[in-house]
Amino acid sequence: MKHIFIINPVAGGKDMSEEIRSEAEEICGQLGHECLFFIVEHEGNEAQITEKVCDAFRGEKIRLYACGGSGTFQRVMEAAKRFKDAELAVYPCGFTNDILKCFRDREPFYKLKNIIMGEPLEIDAAEFDGIRFCNALSIGMTARIIGDIDNYAFITKFHRNFPYWFSSIVDVLTKHAIPYEIDIDGKDYSGRYLVVSAFNGCVYGGNISPAKNAKPNDGYLDFVMFKKVGTFEATTCIGPFCNGDIEKLGDRIKIVRGRKMKIRQIDSKEMTCNIDGEFYKTSGMTEISIKKNGLKIIVPKGTEFK
Repeated sequence: MKHIFIINPVAGGKDMSEEIRSEAEEICGQLGHECLFFIVEHEGNEAQITEKVCDAFRGEKIRLYACGGSGTFQRVMEAAKRFKDAELAVYPCGFTNDILKCFRDREPFYKLKNIIMGEPLEIDAAEFDGIRFCNALSIGMTARIIGDIDNYAFITKFHRNFPYWFSSIVDVLTKHAIPYEIDIDGKDYSGRYLVVSAFNGCVYGGNISPAKNAKPNDGYLDFVMFKKVGTFEATTCIGPFCNGDIEKLGDRIKIVRGRKMKIRQIDSKEMTCNIDGEFYKTSGMTEISIKKNGLKIIVPKGTEFK
């Protein structure tokens, strides 16, 4: 087997390239396996590397290690979906590796040897407009908040979470609910919403968890719709929404378990979407769906979901 390490050197704010290379060469050498290393040079380069590697070793057994955050894994996963011989693994080096928060114990994922010696685990695969994701998708306020965080990165010197908090406040004060046409498994849920999300995992954006009981192996998505509220009221709802204290939000929020959502922004403007940390814009009617056991990832032996 060939072990292919695709390393994002800026993920997590620290370049782990040499540490990963040194450790992987030692472990793979003991196993008699070949390992190759590719350094991501710019945003989106993960997909280019993945496609070229899979084409070059087509028909051979290879394992792709996405070494970075949630976005790095999403780009590798999406680019590899046409190649059935490629195994997928995540080695967490980023600020957020949200899919791992679905597991009972995340610590084994942070030891590279556990991943290299790991075993395949089937999880559900979600799709948005033909784009595959494994964790979560958000449309509306939370997508904009996460998208704007980089604008406030300079205040991380005060606290790591300050950019998120500041972005949240700015967005709540300056943006409004958007009218959507929504159908979930044949039932109408159209309305004005601040946030529309689809959860396969239980957390996104590092700490946003309104659907904390979502599981990536139950064949369903947890669709979360946060209704229109006033500006001041919205500021008081952010905490309960992010922490999963749904009972405090009453009828302001709807959570529906389903297999397929069709959604369209009624004002005909583009929808801003965050998909496992990656940003996309789309217009017109769009479909979000789930495929039971549609994805295999390599995990440490004995790993279990919560």
